[in-house]
Amino acid sequence: MASGPVRDAFRAALNADFPGQFLETLNTEPDTYPDEWITIAFPGGAVRRMSLGQSACFRESGQVEIWAFSKSGIGDTLAIAKADAVRDSLWARQLTPDIRVVDCDPPLSLTSDDGKWYGAVVGVSYTFDTYR
Repeated sequence: MASGPVRDAFRAALNADFPGQFLETLNTEPDTYPDEWITIAFPGGAVRRMSLGQSACFRESGQVEIWAFSKSGIGDTLAIAKADAVRDSLWARQLTPDIRVVDCDPPLSLTSDDGKWYGAVVGVSYTFDTYR
């Protein structure tokens, strides 16, 4: 999982760029879902020392997954368009002075387990530099 500052920065960016459309679904399930919505997953990250010294730079790099969903049975246009919009909003973005988006992959489509939703996921690579 990504570190706390990375999770906070991505959540803040999605809430700012897509007000009312971001739903938190990690270890929780919303009571209701809008017809279109986005959520986020943090599959993993790794930290590497980048400099020598007592106050050294450490770089966390990893990937975040942004999922865009629309109701099933109405085609892929809405979910793919939302995933493309997420990709465009995060492309090469500096989320904070220390957190930078490196790459944004094209959307990958999927159908949810319960069949109620059609989704597209955008893989977003990031780096986070911190000094310790």
